[in-house]
Amino acid sequence: MRDDALTYVVGEEKGLRELLLDSEVLPLLEGILAAGATSAAIVDRDDEELWIVRDPAELGNEVVRLPIRLEGEPVGTLRICGPDESAHPLVQMARMLGIAIDTLLRNNLKRVLTTEIHTAVVNTSFDELVEINRQLSESDTRYRQLAESLEQKVKERSAELKKALIHLLQQEKMAAVGQLAAGIAHEINNPLGFVTSNLHTLQKYVSRLITMVEYQKTLFGVRMDDEAKTQHADHKWQELKINSILTDIGDLLHESLNGAERVTRIVADLKGFSHVDEIGAVPVDINAELERTLSVLTHELGPGVTIVRDFQPLPPFSCEPAILGQVFLNGAHPGNRMGRRTDQDQHRRQRPGHPPRRQGKDLRTVFHHQAGG
Repeated sequence: MRDDALTYVVGEEKGLRELLLDSEVLPLLEGILAAGATSAAIVDRDDEELWIVRDPAELGNEVVRLPIRLEGEPVGTLRICGPDESAHPLVQMARMLGIAIDTLLRNNLKRVLTTEIHTAVVNTSFDELVEINRQLSESDTRYRQLAESLEQKVKERSAELKKALIHLLQQEKMAAVGQLAAGIAHEINNPLGFVTSNLHTLQKYVSRLITMVEYQKTLFGVRMDDEAKTQHADHKWQELKINSILTDIGDLLHESLNGAERVTRIVADLKGFSHVDEIGAVPVDINAELERTLSVLTHELGPGVTIVRDFQPLPPFSCEPAILGQVFLNGAHPGNRMGRRTDQDQHRRQRPGHPPRRQGKDLRTVFHHQAGG
């Protein structure tokens, strides 16, 4: 053991060597030697000398033996030797020396205990901090994994929602296209229906005319006077109702041509509305685009609905005509409130003092375009 430091082992039972330094004990023993003692020693509980100083030139008897206690337990003995005539003062000096050693032991023991407590607290705090750090690291790892999992789930859910939205929009588009196609088909079917009916009627008329021509051809080959042939021809003419055919055939062809022209116009409006041949932004005549949209929507209008057009000249507008047509279609559709005006709306818009004008219609779809937008 060094004479200038104490080494503590935390939790170990403390002896004199662990609590006292040579630099603390030897000066005290040398002091009592200077006071007349021939030797001074401190031994442990096993009577083994720990510190001893002596005067080699003089011998003496043991005059005092004092126990050294630590927390009430004997841990060593202070032995003083000297001449008999100096026994009394040496006893007093030995008691003083015992008090000094006891004070050193108490102070050093406090330092030892303080060191033990501090070391235990530091170790405990360090262990707790290590444990807390470990728990925080595990928690951070879990949170990172949870965040990554949540991020992945959010991405997957977003992809699913995006896919569902695209599917829903596609369904809506298909439903709108189906409804529009059904309406267009109905619009085409009406003129085609009476064109077909007229053609069947025309077929019957042509068959009767052919019958009449063949009958007259047959009469030319029969030996009969002209008057009789004329009578037979007139009878056949009346029988086949040729006069009615000749009267009706003009109207029949006129109606059929009108129906065919109507189909042609519907197809042309539909093609113009779709703008299949135009890509990107091009100058668009808004009035013409709106007119095409209204033509396509004609079949959607119920009975008693009137389209009132109040167009004003507008400059060309650069945009994608197909998208513009879709906007007009959505806005002008009878199922949409935008672009609709009822008699109640008309009544609410009348100024005070002006009686509401009854239009005799339940619904009017009105599009107003004023100059300058």
